[in-house]
This record gives sequence, C-alpha cells and structure tokens, in this order.
Amino acid sequence: MATFIDQTGIFAGAEVKSDHVLRIINPLSYNSDSKLAFSSSVSFGTGSTTGAEKVLILLNTQDKNNSIKPFRILSGSLALSPVLEADIGGNVSVGTSTAISKFTVFGNSALVASTFNVGSDVVANSLFISSSGQIAVKSSNPSGFDFYVSGSFGAITKSFLIAHQSQPGKKLQYGVLEGPEHSVFYRGKSKHSHTIELPSEWEWLVDADTITVQLTPVHPTKQPSILRIENNVVHLAGAEKDIDCHFVIHAERKDVPKIETIV
Repeated sequence: MATFIDQTGIFAGAEVKSDHVLRIINPLSYNSDSKLAFSSSVSFGTGSTTGAEKVLILLNTQDKNNSIKPFRILSGSLALSPVLEADIGGNVSVGTSTAISKFTVFGNSALVASTFNVGSDVVANSLFISSSGQIAVKSSNPSGFDFYVSGSFGAITKSFLIAHQSQPGKKLQYGVLEGPEHSVFYRGKSKHSHTIELPSEWEWLVDADTITVQLTPVHPTKQPSILRIENNVVHLAGAEKDIDCHFVIHAERKDVPKIETIV
C-alpha cells in the first residue's frame, strides 16, 4: 500500500499520480516512542520513487547531545543528518542540532520572491530582507534604500564606491569626512546681499548656538564680516555693494545624542 498527499487530501492505496506533493512508498508508522517515521524512500513535489533519501520525523526525543527536542526532521541515505529541529526553548535550527539563537541556519540559505524577518523580545524587526533584496535593520521598511538602519551603526571606515567615469573597469573610492560631532553644512555664494538664509529644516535640526560661518571674499580688499546670526539667518556687515564672497556654514545636529568620542 502507498500513501499520497496532494493539494486535496491524503490518500491510502491510491493510484500513482505525477503531481503528488508527498509520496510515501510504505505506510507511515507511529510507535510508542512518539516517533513518526518515514522509513522508506520519500519524494517531495514529484512522482519519482527512485530517491535513496530517507526521512525520519521524531517527536519528543533526545538528540546526540541528550537534549530534549519536541520536533526533529532527519534525512540521509546512510547516516541521518538534521534537517530541521526545534528545542524546548522555542529555538529552531536548520542543518544543525545546535541552535545558537531563535533561528539558526547552518550551510547555504536562499530566499526567493519572499521576505525574511528576524525579531527579538525588544525589537520586532531586528533584521528585514525584502523580496527585492533590500535590507533594513530595526525596521520592516527599507525606505527605498538597499540598506537602511533605523538607528546608529559603527564602522572602522566609511566610503562610497562608484564606477570610474574616465577609467573603464576601475572604480572611484572616496572616504567620508570624520569629526567629533554629528554635524551638517551649508555652502554657497553671496553677492550684494547682507543676509544668508539658512535651510528651513535647520530650525529644528541644528543647535543654533553651534552655527559657525566661514567667509572667503572674492576681492581680497573687500572683507565681509558677520554681524549676527538670528532666526535662521546670517547677517553680514559692510556695504551691500561690496559684499561678494563664498561661504561654508557648519552646525551640530540636535535631534540625536552627542557623540561620545571615548567609549
């Protein structure tokens, strides 16, 4: 007798069909040791019965390390190897008997046209991978980025890497400017104007007391100077017709904690 499972149900002694999801050549057995065993050749998603692999499903048994496992799937033609296991703590392991976290995979893994989400007791979405390969940390929304972190991250160095436009086959790598603060900048030119209006978002983004301004005159004999900074505007001193300069303005963000430079 053969047992078949397809999309519509379970059949015992049914005729062989090529679209069976699971085919067991001999009937499955359930014994007093709480072992549900497929002791004969088993094929998944095919009508073939020539596979030499054997599958063993074990309920409430001990592994080789004498650890109780409520659920285990083993396979192999000679020595049975772990396929999927769950321990009494709710940890799940694939390809290994040792679960070092809630979900452990030993070996290669692939996700196709799906999503992958790992959470914890503190953060619901510790790691999220979308079906298009976008990765988010502490968020389930990559926000349009290939890699998005809802929080902070650290690195020895940070750089961008892009194709080199004048040397085919080469890449251009620039490093990120480092400093002891989370700062932003605004640069440009001012001509015949006593004021430099700062970006509107600076009103809530930066600490106004940290704003610094560097002025470089186009004509060395006509040196502009800073009169005051208020209401998100830099006011310059001097005759308006004489003002012609480049500027670079920096400020420290106030929406995030200050950097601890020694940790």
